Amino acid sequence: MLNSAKKETIQYIESALSVASQNGIHISIERDLEEFHHVCRSLDGKSQPVDLFNECLGESDFFWLKGVDNYGRIVHTQAYRNIQIDGSTIGQYLSENRLSYMSHGYGLDPNLSRFDRSTASDIVAKSITYHGEVWVAPSKRGAALALPLVRLGMALSYKLWNPDLVFAFMYTRLIYRGIGSQYGYMHSSPAGAEWWQPQKQEFMNEWLVWISNTELETMLQLAVEAEHEEALPTRRLQSLAA
Repeated sequence: MLNSAKKETIQYIESALSVASQNGIHISIERDLEEFHHVCRSLDGKSQPVDLFNECLGESDFFWLKGVDNYGRIVHTQAYRNIQIDGSTIGQYLSENRLSYMSHGYGLDPNLSRFDRSTASDIVAKSITYHGEVWVAPSKRGAALALPLVRLGMALSYKLWNPDLVFAFMYTRLIYRGIGSQYGYMHSSPAGAEWWQPQKQEFMNEWLVWISNTELETMLQLAVEAEHEEALPTRRLQSLAA
């Protein structure tokens, strides 16, 4: 059910869709989970989605973005899942639902993995939105389009669910490249998920990145008020790609 989204959010979404289209990516908002998994399996270099996106989902708590180029080829995906945690802390929720977020193919041991050492672990929330499965085709990666595409997804999640926060996991190498802040996440913490690797006898560290409801609302409002100077203009994308 849609919340009373502010006018700026609608304007932001419309502008982001327009920028994507001007750069040869036509975005549709999808709900079909089976199609989502089929698309992910077909994409070169795209990992298998975490099990959070294998669980039985209703149309009210899941969507994914499908971007196609002018020839109908898929060039972008990302997915969002809204979860009600009813006043639990982030650390408690992740610890109890660790299997839903475990990456496949690494031989991880969920029982020895840890989720209580990030600065987000003590945050109490009722409604949270997980963001993942971001993929951009190699042909589009030089155009700096990931930024407006991800913020488009954030704006849609705000419009649909009005969550207390939006969060994602990121590998250290992406954090050091500033990807989290470029996407719009205002906070990042190491040890968001520390996955135990029995073969290496060490933890694999995933950072937790997040943005609060108020921060997301402000980011969208400022982007519109600044006439999209920071996040959306075609001229900015072209300068980054030069």
